[in-house]
This record gives sequence, C-alpha cells and structure tokens, in this order.
Amino acid sequence: MTWEKWYSMGQEELCRLLDSLGIAYRLVEHEAVRTIEDMEKIGLLDMQCVAKNLFLRNANGKRHYLVTMPHDKPLDLKELRGKLGEKNLSFASEDRLVKHLGVQPGSVTPLGVLNGLDPAVTVVLDEDLKQREQVAVHPNVNTATLYLLWEDLITVLEEAENPVTSIKL
Repeated sequence: MTWEKWYSMGQEELCRLLDSLGIAYRLVEHEAVRTIEDMEKIGLLDMQCVAKNLFLRNANGKRHYLVTMPHDKPLDLKELRGKLGEKNLSFASEDRLVKHLGVQPGSVTPLGVLNGLDPAVTVVLDEDLKQREQVAVHPNVNTATLYLLWEDLITVLEEAENPVTSIKL
C-alpha cells in the first residue's frame, strides 16, 4: 500500500466505510488527546467504554500485535507473551507504528489495520471488552472517538486482511 492509502482512510472515509457496512456508531469530536489520562481530563463521556491500544513487537521485530483492552485494566506482558507464543514482547517504536499501521502516536486504534499497510499485524482484542456497553476507539486520529458495539468492531476489522484474535487478558 502507499502512503496515500493511509491518508485516505482518515476519519471521514472510515465513517463512510461504517455507513456502507450498515454499522451504527457515535462519533465524538474533541481536542487532541495522546493518553487515557488526557481523555479523562477533557471529560470524555462514557469513559467506561474507552479502550486502550498498545502496539507491540516480538523479540526480533518480525511480528507485530495491536492489543486492544479496557482502558482501566493493566496488561501483564508475561501472560500475553505466553498466550501469543512469544518469548519476548516490547512496545514498538513510533516509526514502526507509522510504517505498519499508518497512525501517529496518540492515535493508536485497531482500526489502523484498515489502512492496509501490513496485513501481518495481528489485532488482539481482550474478551473483557465484550462486557462493555460499547467499545470506544479513535478513528485513526486522536481528535475524535468512535463508539461501536463489540460485534460491529469485529465486523469492520474483518474488512482488513489482518488476523484478529480475541483472548482473555
């Protein structure tokens, strides 16, 4: 894919895709945020729905994982390594984030795989998100938040070629 493909999957195109799939969503625009704490400071509604997203790489940097989980849940990297069959996991660099997902730091989202830059990035969804009323993620930018049903998030992720797995973290 080209950089233009990434650029074209901005917030507006993403919303058009959701509309074309018949997916109901709520879009809340807000000032730019880079962290969960920033989202809390601006008083984002329905914080219980907000997901945190972590972009990880394996020891040799050949495999990448986009982990999406409840924002208020800690991640046990050792446990995740075991569940994914990896010897080591670490946070991927900002350069890798842009190269593999086409999003900037602070805008990490499972929807980044729709940019089509790296079909080998595995999306890992924490099953605890199923219990939330909705799942709130960025629409590839950090100036808005999309609220979707769990099932609808899965449906839209299936539009990408990337593997998607749901596990209990």
